[in-house]
Amino acid sequence: MNKNISKNILLFLFIFLILGMGGFFIWQKNRKTPAEEWGRAKISPKGDYVIKETSEDRTVENEKAGLSFRVPDSWILKETPTYFYSPDAKFSEKRSDILEQGCEIDLDISYIKIDLDALEKVRRVNVSRLSSAASNEEFKRVEISNHSALRYGFRVENLKISYTWIDLPTQNQLYTILLINPIQEQERCAIELDRFLETVSIK
Repeated sequence: MNKNISKNILLFLFIFLILGMGGFFIWQKNRKTPAEEWGRAKISPKGDYVIKETSEDRTVENEKAGLSFRVPDSWILKETPTYFYSPDAKFSEKRSDILEQGCEIDLDISYIKIDLDALEKVRRVNVSRLSSAASNEEFKRVEISNHSALRYGFRVENLKISYTWIDLPTQNQLYTILLINPIQEQERCAIELDRFLETVSIK
């Protein structure tokens, strides 16, 4: 009798352990990445990108992330294929990250699990913290490559710079596209951004 009880207890503990482990893995798989961990998230490295040039255009592909896009005609690529700027771009002599003329587009892929609603809440808080130094633009939902994305931005008046963000979360990744331009170039650069977004493909 005692042996049967012991066997049943061991069997129960084994089943409980298996169910517990399964539940943990399911929770881990579906767990959203907390905002405080975003800064430590893995970024798709430079080596994952391949540039394919033809006589007509330059296409950048990242097969691991399921991303491809075309670099605008005559735009200048920086050291990595995810940072490029218009041929008329001029940077400040005092700060090389400040554009005085032209448009710049930056793109990053972070391995983050987040949905669009939670992402918007975090971004709204972050932008509101800049309200003393910047005037923010409207948050709106947009469609890119058949995916829902968040578009928003702000202007830093004392630097005379405007920033426009596109955040596109998928199941395990966050695609971020950033447009940087002088405030006086906002209209023209927004058109350039829209043209670029039409070339973006995310599987």
